[in-house]
Amino acid sequence: MDFKDFTFDSKKFFEKNLPYIEEQNATVDEVAREVQEGLRVLSKIKEPIIGIFGSHRARANHADFQHCHSLCTYLARSGYAIITGGGSGVMHAANKAAHEQGAISVGMTSNLLTKEHIFEPVYSYQPNFRFFFVRRFVLSIKTAAKVFYPGGSGTLNELFEYAMLMNNNIVDRVPIICVGSDFWSGLFDWMETTRSKRDYLQAKQFDRSYFTLLDSQDDIISTITRYVPVNRGVDL
Repeated sequence: MDFKDFTFDSKKFFEKNLPYIEEQNATVDEVAREVQEGLRVLSKIKEPIIGIFGSHRARANHADFQHCHSLCTYLARSGYAIITGGGSGVMHAANKAAHEQGAISVGMTSNLLTKEHIFEPVYSYQPNFRFFFVRRFVLSIKTAAKVFYPGGSGTLNELFEYAMLMNNNIVDRVPIICVGSDFWSGLFDWMETTRSKRDYLQAKQFDRSYFTLLDSQDDIISTITRYVPVNRGVDL
């Protein structure tokens, strides 16, 4: 684009954004409906909920898929409910494991994410969302621990949003577990070294007492059960 002759025209420039403003009543009504439906589903779940996040690209033979399936099999058999964004990859592994064990399996799906659709009955509840900020809110508001597998921009967006909300005491602090040191260690190292260069990232923002990097399934289970105990435990 040659900006020298550029004239801003909001109707052309904001092709996707303007309808939300021009149809304000419809926007507000749809947001309210999605929030209410999401909270209605959460209110039905009495078990402690573990949120699983990660890439939709991990196939069934991928190490992340298999690790997540094994972890969620244990969690489901131990009495936890599992909640994900309802997509393929790591999310599918989590929901599939919960469903196989007869545990609560929630998928917060979105018709807009056409590449992530799973045509398999693995959900106890499957509310659908158009607004991603509502979806992220519902995904997090009742999770007693959040487990992050490697992922792309969506996973990173969720990770930093939840960390920011907890750091500012907007929501309750719960464990945030990043699985896979080969993927996450560079980010953790960057956060540590950046503190010495700028005072923008304070140590308390990523307090290792609740924000941790783990590889071992046993360590993940130990962290979750320490913060979020259930009445029974099982052996794999």
